[in-house]
Amino acid sequence: MVIQIIHAVNSLMGMTILAVLANLDESFLAKRCGLGYRAGYIIELARAILEGKIQLGQLQELSKDASLSNYKQLHDKLKQIRGYVPFTRANVLMCLGYYHVIPTDSETVRHLKQMLTTCFSSFIMSMVIPKLLDS
Repeated sequence: MVIQIIHAVNSLMGMTILAVLANLDESFLAKRCGLGYRAGYIIELARAILEGKIQLGQLQELSKDASLSNYKQLHDKLKQIRGYVPFTRANVLMCLGYYHVIPTDSETVRHLKQMLTTCFSSFIMSMVIPKLLDS
């Protein structure tokens, strides 16, 4: 699907989106799109696809069947892409139908701690304290 979209847009534009990205100035992309350091990762990714180092067709083929072996192969291929940290890989894989790993980062952990603290506090207030007051 991704490949068909890229080809459709390319035929309309005359120059591939990847070629445009690959030739952008990193500081321009970072500033214009608010990407910061990630701009370099995007440009590097576009170049790797153009140079054939990353085969989108191969990734698409592996994503057709959400088996554990395909998950591992896709995960390993995505891991080779600079900037694809565990959280990013888990998000991309979920978009492809693989739910083997839940994407978590420091923000996820912070929210879980906050939720657990609130739930635990509610539990203490409703269950433990009344029993202490009764004794």
